[in-house]
Amino acid sequence: EYRGIVPLEEKDSNGFYFVPFSDDFFLKEVIIGARCNKTPHNFEDILKSYNHPIKVIKSRLAFQSFKVVKNLSVKEYISA
Repeated sequence: EYRGIVPLEEKDSNGFYFVPFSDDFFLKEVIIGARCNKTPHNFEDILKSYNHPIKVIKSRLAFQSFKVVKNLSVKEYISA
């Protein structure tokens, strides 16, 4: 995971701050939470408008530790 610090200058009409995606700031991966009932392929229609591949994986709680890990039993989706 990478995080960046960006200036947040203007709120939208709901009071939230957003930074638009660009050539320098873009989405590479989506991790679906362990308790979410969506699958990676549920995001196919949403992500097809992006010009670069985006990987979508499903997570799960680890069996013997306090970690969240990739759920290997759910096939990941990579947009084209």
